[in-house]
Amino acid sequence: NSTAFSSSSTPDERGLIFQFPFPVKIGGYWVRIDADNAFDLVLYDSDGTTALETISHDSDVRSSTGGENQYGFFTAERTLTISTNYRLVVKPTTVSNVTLYDVDVNAAAIMDAMEGGQLFYYTQRTDAGAWTDTVTKMPFMGWHLVALGAAAGGGGGMSVHPGMGGGMRG
Repeated sequence: NSTAFSSSSTPDERGLIFQFPFPVKIGGYWVRIDADNAFDLVLYDSDGTTALETISHDSDVRSSTGGENQYGFFTAERTLTISTNYRLVVKPTTVSNVTLYDVDVNAAAIMDAMEGGQLFYYTQRTDAGAWTDTVTKMPFMGWHLVALGAAAGGGGGMSVHPGMGGGMRG
């Protein structure tokens, strides 16, 4: 799917709600987007309101005029709390559209065939209001992992995540 939206759209923020069942540290992000106009990429804390990071994208700084992956790095690495929801969202900064790409599935269990499984799915809101989540939809976006498990500062062993092929053991 591709969805065009702007700062005047309803909703005006769209992206990924996610959590990890083990400690992680992230240092950046990627998003599949047609960035014809300016937007902010925002990493929200678990309260869904506090921005841990906001990175502004200029539509003049890109390698293509079509849909492509945009990459960026946070100003500091972020250690995320185990089993806690965070949001990584696109927030257009003008009344002109950007286009975000995503995929829909028929049942939440199908999400287990994708990276992150049912712990990674779509979220949206309008004018900084309440978030609405869709567990059968996933935007094409994610982050750069810097560390997993004890290396991320969470201590203890790592879980085997059902959404990761073969699992991860530490």
